[in-house]
Order: sequence, then structure tokens, then C-alpha cells
Amino acid sequence: AGMCSGRPEGPKRSSESRKPREQAETDASQSRITSRSPITPVNRSAQWIKGDRKTARRDQLDFVISLWERHAKHTPRRVSLTEDHLREIKEQRRRTGVEPKALFKSPFNPPEDLSVQLVQNWLQGAVKTVREDHLNYVLSSWRGLSDVFQVDPALLGVKEYDVVRGRVVLSSDIVKHLRDLRDISGRSSTAILKAATQKGLSIPSGLNPAEISRWFSGQAKTASPRHLALVIDVYEALQDANMEITSLSEKDVGVLADFHERGISAEDLLKESVKTPADLSAAMINGLLSGRTKAGRKDHLNWLLARCETVSKLSSRRVPVTPEVISRLESARARSGVSQAKFLERARHVPSGLSAAMISHWINGYVATARKDWLDWTITQWEAAARNRGK
Repeated sequence: AGMCSGRPEGPKRSSESRKPREQAETDASQSRITSRSPITPVNRSAQWIKGDRKTARRDQLDFVISLWERHAKHTPRRVSLTEDHLREIKEQRRRTGVEPKALFKSPFNPPEDLSVQLVQNWLQGAVKTVREDHLNYVLSSWRGLSDVFQVDPALLGVKEYDVVRGRVVLSSDIVKHLRDLRDISGRSSTAILKAATQKGLSIPSGLNPAEISRWFSGQAKTASPRHLALVIDVYEALQDANMEITSLSEKDVGVLADFHERGISAEDLLKESVKTPADLSAAMINGLLSGRTKAGRKDHLNWLLARCETVSKLSSRRVPVTPEVISRLESARARSGVSQAKFLERARHVPSGLSAAMISHWINGYVATARKDWLDWTITQWEAAARNRGK
């Protein structure tokens, strides 16, 4: 038997014998991958959501879902910020007079990430959804606060009014009502606080004549409701219940306006008057004469109409120095050929108190009114001097 040289031939390895080993290595490798966080590109999860990819690795899909679920458990719930929510927030703000900023001071302890600017954004309509815990905190904080002092709208002469930071917005109607009370009573800002003190009322801190004057002038845009209530209460208390407040008729308004145009002033009416009604002041008279005030105490109005009629007949009352009057004075001076100083020097029976400087002021328009008797005498005598010069 022949002998073969070389190494003996061992058994052959088939492809089937290699598969179990390769599968084991593959399974081991896959096990190592799934035992740690799978590497999933950010855009891949977006593709799953959009439906751009129809398949996904199971380990990556499970990882992304579990990550989102864990995140959702720790993320505060968001809710819609409705019109009802905003309406209540604004009403609570008005009711309490507390601004959003105050809600972030101790002892409120606001939740994390809630800020004054965020609440301001809500009020401005800049956001549609909010964190539920933020909304609950803001509403519950405001609901737990007491009402700010509110003044009855009727006391302010209006049906309703606006409030900003707990202060009443002084609308034009409210300012007009305040001015009417002042004019009817005839009491100044200082006098009204003095009257309040005399009645035993305590003047709140910060309320002073300067503040009240700013209400009347329109410089102040808001006012403390407590301050307004006290001042108005005092004004109304000063109106004697036995002295009826009445409105001027259109005829009387016209009559007073005519007296006003003729130069009659409060000074003329009060001068030498021996029966001036109590509490009737120059400010009240000027308000009625100018038409700014159209109502007042009945006894005041009756006195004013009668007094105007009397004073209008007095020769010493003041009358307007009109352009026609100035023209007559200039003409008389030119035709007479003498200055006002020379004219008075030569004239006889010159009224006491009349001077050349005063006549110069009339001619140059430096004064708006003059005593009627002095003006009439000057024009009459100067024109007479002009006529005599031509003879």
C-alpha cells in the first residue's frame, strides 16, 4: 500500500457550522448597544413625527419615547390663557389696587420662572398659553387680597371711573364736577382743608392744598380715592341744606354775560356792598359772570343779579377801554394840540385820582378797563378843548 506524504486532512468546516458563532457575536454586539443610550440623530426623531421615515430601530424608538415621557412628567402643565382669565386678572388688579410687581414681594413666594414681565405680557395679549401653576399663583394671590378703598362714582359725578395702581383716574367729567363744587362753595383748596379740620376730620397723609389745586388745574392725572372722598364730603357738607342749589336759566346766563362784557367784575360788585351773602366769594362771582359756573345757591344768584343791575348804573364802575374809546382819545389829543399832561394842567375840576399817566395807559392799551366817570370826563373835556382851539 502506498503511503501519502503530508499532514493528515482534518474534517471540513461547513458554512452551517459558522452561523451559530457569527449569530452569537452579532447578538452580543446588539446587546452591548442596547445596554446604553442609543445614538439617535435629532433630525431622525423629527422624521418619525412627520412620517418621512416608516421604520426605525426598536432600541432607538424606545429610547426616544421613554425620554419624552420622563421629560413630560417633570414639565409643568400649560393651559390656554382665555379672555375670562384676563378679565378676572384686570378686575382683581382694579379691586385690590395691587400691581403685578407687588405679587413678587415677600410673603408671596412666586413659583420658579414666573416674573413681572411675564404677567405684563399676559395683560398685553402677547401670549396664548401659560403654565398652569403660574396662572393659579397669580389668581389666588390677587383673590386673597382685600379690597382697596373705593369711592362711590356718584360722589364723583360720574357713572363709572377707571383705577390705576389703586388711584382714581381724573377724567374730564370728574375734574368738571370738582370745579363745580369748588365754585359753588366758593372755598379754595386751603379753605376746604381748614373746614375739614374744624369738623374734626383727620386729614390723610399726603393730602394738602397743592394736591387739590392740581386736581382743579388738570395737572394731576390720578388721585387717591380716600383723598377725593374726604374733599368732596366736606364740599357737600358746606352746602347748607336750607339753602337751595339752583341752575341759572338761559336768560340769566345771558344777562350775567352781558354785565361781564360791560366790564363788571367781582371787585366792583363786592366793593361797598353791605349785604353780601355769607360764603359768597370773588371766585364764585367770577365763575358765574364768565359762564364757567351755571348753578349756585339761590340766595347767591338773586343777590348777584340785583347787585349787577345796581352797579351798572354807578358812574364809578369800571368799563372796557375799547378801540373806539382809544380812537376818540387820540383824536381829541391831536385836534386840541396838547398832551394829556398839559390838558390836565389847564382843565378845571379834574377828578381826584385821575392822572396823565393813567390817560396814557388808556391810549396805549396798557389797561383793559377804566372808571366810567373818569373816562367820560376826559373824553368830554378833551373834545371840548379841541373845539375851542378851532374858534
